[in-house]
Amino acid sequence: KPFEKLVEALNAGVAKIGVQGLEAAARALLAAVLFVQRDTSMLIVCADKDQAEAFMRDAALFLGKENVFYYPPSEHRTFDLFSFADEEESAQLALLTRLRTQKKTLIVTCAEALAEKIMPVTVFVQNTRVVSVGDTLMTDEFADFLSVTGYARVSLVEKPGEFSIRGNIVDVFPPAERYPLRIELGADEIESIRIFDCSTQRSLQPCKSFTVSPASQIVTDAKHVAQALRMVRERSAELELPADVRRRLVDMVKETSGDAIPPIFMPLFYNQDDTAGTEKLSGLWDYLSPE
Repeated sequence: KPFEKLVEALNAGVAKIGVQGLEAAARALLAAVLFVQRDTSMLIVCADKDQAEAFMRDAALFLGKENVFYYPPSEHRTFDLFSFADEEESAQLALLTRLRTQKKTLIVTCAEALAEKIMPVTVFVQNTRVVSVGDTLMTDEFADFLSVTGYARVSLVEKPGEFSIRGNIVDVFPPAERYPLRIELGADEIESIRIFDCSTQRSLQPCKSFTVSPASQIVTDAKHVAQALRMVRERSAELELPADVRRRLVDMVKETSGDAIPPIFMPLFYNQDDTAGTEKLSGLWDYLSPE
């Protein structure tokens, strides 16, 4: 039987298996059945963005949206270097968080996205923390952590990548979460965590713990800002950039938080070659389990 042979070959670790005769949603159905049969995440690579989005929609019908994640290419093609759309980056960060928390996932992407460089996996891990009921939480330190990792401080949390602090209440919306979370403090100890609806601000259910991961691929702590400023000066001189562009770049690095810096400038903040150690730029492959 063809399907049983396919499963046997996959379980045996056969590197290359040819499957023919499937069209349209039948491909997503096969992927969904294999996903259910196996204990690990699956990566589906389509030729282009349109095909990937169509495959993702079909797969979600069979597996549910909670098990299928689309990893989009970054939309860097803009006439203004200092503008960008953050929807793609938020979707990318949500998937990276899910992969690092070892949740079984069907990942759908395209060749363009797979070829892109993203923030170093070591930096992502170092700037990810678990928040639990009973933990000690210093609001000033936590606010600094969130700001450095790309969260925008607002008066009312409405979308992923935002946080607010009002007295002993801390609201935060990590990219990987469907809803924001509300932390209630008693002195410096977390007394409760509740999932809430940002449209009504009403609590939905209690939560024991959740993961706070970066809301931007650019971490703006002192170390990485210093690296970026050095790179701006070096590259500006090499490329003979106009003084006004150089000044805007320096001001952006010095005064802007990671949530407002376009991902196209990410290479300024991290090392880019194999001799630079553990902070070289990564690819999606680096976030996947070796299995």
